[in-house]
Amino acid sequence: MREFYTQFDVNWLNQETLVNDAFEPSGYPRFSTPGDITDALYDLGFRVFSLSNNHSYDKGAEGIASSLEHWASLPEDVAYMGFYNLETYDEYVYQTVNGITFGYLSYTEYTNGLPTPDGSNYGVIYLDDRERISQQIQAMRPNCDVLVVSCHWGVEGSHEISDFQAETAQWLADQGVDLIIGTHPHVTQTAQWLTGAGGNQTFVAYSLGNFINAQSQPDNMIGAVLDITFQKTTQPDGTVQIEMLDPKLHGVVTQYEAGYKNIRVYPYSDYTDEMGAAHGEFTLSREQIEQTLRDSIDEQFLTLE
Repeated sequence: MREFYTQFDVNWLNQETLVNDAFEPSGYPRFSTPGDITDALYDLGFRVFSLSNNHSYDKGAEGIASSLEHWASLPEDVAYMGFYNLETYDEYVYQTVNGITFGYLSYTEYTNGLPTPDGSNYGVIYLDDRERISQQIQAMRPNCDVLVVSCHWGVEGSHEISDFQAETAQWLADQGVDLIIGTHPHVTQTAQWLTGAGGNQTFVAYSLGNFINAQSQPDNMIGAVLDITFQKTTQPDGTVQIEMLDPKLHGVVTQYEAGYKNIRVYPYSDYTDEMGAAHGEFTLSREQIEQTLRDSIDEQFLTLE
């Protein structure tokens, strides 16, 4: 994927698991990932990481603290968000690229029934906490050209948008959010333009599906990378206009061998039926992948090239 990512100025990732070296690596149902993963991701070009999801509380207060310590140790050009100070809730993250300032927020619908850990100074904000989210949006909106909100939501394994996703997306559009990036279902869902209460245009990708993973169903191997262009124009009177142009979802495919060995990700355009036949759990053909993407993503936003 390295060459693929070089074409973009900003690369964003949902980091589904806690990242630290304080805990031994662990898998389902409560995850912890070695710190080395961020070296690899940084090397590939990722600079923006969303941390709020249903596994945020998997290791309790110590898991949050040790993970935040790890993220804080990374180079200064890394932006990460999703754990908020539970007293102030004012960890506002900005990033300026090519003269455009992005603001980032990250929320989750649930944390697998785990409450905010006792003794933790940091935690997530749930997507139904509308008052808190509205306050954060109002605080950030004047300071950025583009406001991006990550939403970990929906039903795992479902290509269908839930009522909660649809209603929340429209509410965020009404608050003036520019871009909504959805994760959690582990399968692809569609995208659309929304019109906010102020007449603003908001783009929402409801679920990007999976990136690199070791799940065991064919649909879990199929994901999408959102590609969108932001164009900033300053008028003679000093007013600034931001346009979001040509949003596209590029198909990507995870491949692994028997025993979940040699896990890697390919752009769909590079994938072959021979690769699919060599998959460790099932055959995954180009035709099957293309059909899944076409069935789940509006054709005006899908690209298979």
